[in-house]
Amino acid sequence: MKNKLLLLIVGILTMLWLPVVEAAGGISTSTSSLSITEGSSKTFTIKANNAAGRIDISSSNTGVATVSASSAFLDNNSVTITVKGKKVGTAKVTIKYTDVATYDGDEVKGSKTISIKVVAKAAPKPTTPTKPTTPVKEEPKEETPISVKSIRVVGYDFEFKEDVTEYEIEVYENVSALFIKADSNAVAAGVNEVSIKDKDEILINFSKGTLKKEYKIKINRIHKQEGVKAVEPVVIEKEVIKKEKLNSVLIVLTIILAVLSLILMITNFNKSMRLKKLKVINNK
Repeated sequence: MKNKLLLLIVGILTMLWLPVVEAAGGISTSTSSLSITEGSSKTFTIKANNAAGRIDISSSNTGVATVSASSAFLDNNSVTITVKGKKVGTAKVTIKYTDVATYDGDEVKGSKTISIKVVAKAAPKPTTPTKPTTPVKEEPKEETPISVKSIRVVGYDFEFKEDVTEYEIEVYENVSALFIKADSNAVAAGVNEVSIKDKDEILINFSKGTLKKEYKIKINRIHKQEGVKAVEPVVIEKEVIKKEKLNSVLIVLTIILAVLSLILMITNFNKSMRLKKLKVINNK
């Protein structure tokens, strides 16, 4: 028992007298070489082990490869550097220990070198040429022919026939404009209010896709008779339009008044029913 106790004491004293050995400090890298495809990038790591200080990073040929940082400060940590391959070739990335010391106070000198090789991109696989497709010839769509149901000059009477394309009317020499209406499945030009100053004919053109159709109305000027008041057809048509608009407004107002009257009747009916109920309750 005494011997075991003596050995334990000797062991404890020996451990106390032995110097504490700390881990060696320095700088390390995750790789010593990189192979990069032209136009792409790769990374490597620089780590400080029980050391701190500044390091400088440079490429021996920036035309072949470049680095993402030219310097870094480490303090027992790591930094990641990106290397980009610019063109095919070789270069060296140097990590210089500019001002680095271990935690024991020892200066860390020197540098590390990483070999860089930039390789060409893989050539794309040849594609099998596709057979040209024969374009499908589309059948031209048959256009619906132009249909003109009527042409009317307000204030003037003539019999319209679709297959007759020329007409003739007599107009007082003081009339300066006509109002023309047309009913057709095509777009009409030369309708509505048309000036006839210094004109001896009116052309009314219809168009629908590639189809076109034209009608002509010849104007024969006549002298105004004594005591006859000539009113321009345009004025007549405008008065008709005003009356139509006025009629539309009157119809809308009539509908509104009818609705309001109906609401008033319903309201009065409801009041009457409530009064009857109250009388019945009071009589009870």
